[in-house]
Amino acid sequence: MSVGILVLAILMVIFLFLLLRRKAIQQAPEQSPETYVERMGQFVKADEAFKAWNSLDLDKMVKAVAVRTNPIDRHFLLQTIVQETYKQRDKPAMRTICKEIGELHVSEFGNIAPALKEDMGGFLPRVSTFQHLATVLSEDQEYDHAIEICKTALQYGLHDGTKGGFEGRILSIKKKVLPGNIVARKANSGRVGSNKQSTISETAQALKSEMRPPELKTISLTAEKVSQHGKARFRLPNGLEGFVEEVALYHLRSEGWEGIWGENQVWWALMALFFWDVIFTRIEGVWHPEFGDFPSKMQDMPQDFFRPEFFARRERLIADRLKALESADLNQELLGAYSAHHGKPCRPIENWERFSLSDLQNVARYIPKAPLLAILHHLLKDFNENRRGLPDLFIWRNSEYAFVEVKGPGDGLSKNQEGWFNVILEVGVTIIVLNVALSGSDN
Repeated sequence: MSVGILVLAILMVIFLFLLLRRKAIQQAPEQSPETYVERMGQFVKADEAFKAWNSLDLDKMVKAVAVRTNPIDRHFLLQTIVQETYKQRDKPAMRTICKEIGELHVSEFGNIAPALKEDMGGFLPRVSTFQHLATVLSEDQEYDHAIEICKTALQYGLHDGTKGGFEGRILSIKKKVLPGNIVARKANSGRVGSNKQSTISETAQALKSEMRPPELKTISLTAEKVSQHGKARFRLPNGLEGFVEEVALYHLRSEGWEGIWGENQVWWALMALFFWDVIFTRIEGVWHPEFGDFPSKMQDMPQDFFRPEFFARRERLIADRLKALESADLNQELLGAYSAHHGKPCRPIENWERFSLSDLQNVARYIPKAPLLAILHHLLKDFNENRRGLPDLFIWRNSEYAFVEVKGPGDGLSKNQEGWFNVILEVGVTIIVLNVALSGSDN
């Protein structure tokens, strides 16, 4: 009898122990995996400032301004706040934050620059805060202060990615206050939303002057719709049928332009080929030897490719590669990468036959190196967020070049397209919005 009671008591103790342990496990906070980033040659635990600017959550970023952090994440935090509020600067609250944080970033940049330069392999990257702040100040007719910001950028040896650089920006601002210039041209006249109209021939004239700022132009064409099954098809002047993008290319070619209908994919392909070794760097945790080669059919991209930490883990590698490409022959670089990797599994290039080597070389040949690298860098910063929204066509004629976004009846710009339009204009490339309306009885 006593043995039975003892056994029962032991079982009760075990039961209570398991019950309490289960409750403790349920109440314990979930442990999230730690994120580490490379800062000045060392891997350190990601802090709140890093998490905030990678989240792109404006509320989190503004709160993190008060957080103590290293100079690198301080730089990216302030710059990202300025970038995000700059996109919404038509709202008074966003405009105020953009200016205040921009001023803060510029005032702190003297302390940030040495660490940033060391972390980037000996050179300073493009710091968009200076040009954004100068633009907003110029829009607010604070011309003298806008010029001061540009001169400060020049003292640090910075470039804004445009052909004229900050020197050209200063000249542009000064023109607005010249005697006799009664109506100052607003700095955002070429931004998304402009009602400026032109013909293709007028656009060609506008592109002839290398010192002319990039513009957002609009062209209108008409075409007869012949099919509504799936993606709408239209009748081309030669009697054949084509999609709205093919209608646009036909008309542009009649004006002497050449071009490629590449949408997002042609830029993904160029990014992958120019940065192949960076993308497929064998960082622990982003690939698995047991699945074979890297890349392979089982792992055609690093596991963090669509996450913000992809860029953070490879900042130094990307900066080094950008620096190498700045002085390289891009045609030879592209030829070498294409020859070495053609046909290999690669998520950004799902169909190797979509673009020929010649197609890719034409794009890389006709767009200047600085804006090309800036576009590829923007893709790499957050591929998941930035992979959509690039214009449908890239066109060239002699030394002229432009992006073209084609819109059929009833189409409008998406938020991603607006974001890319502003990036492209900022790096000095003109964009044409080509609207195709219905002709005749279809209208």
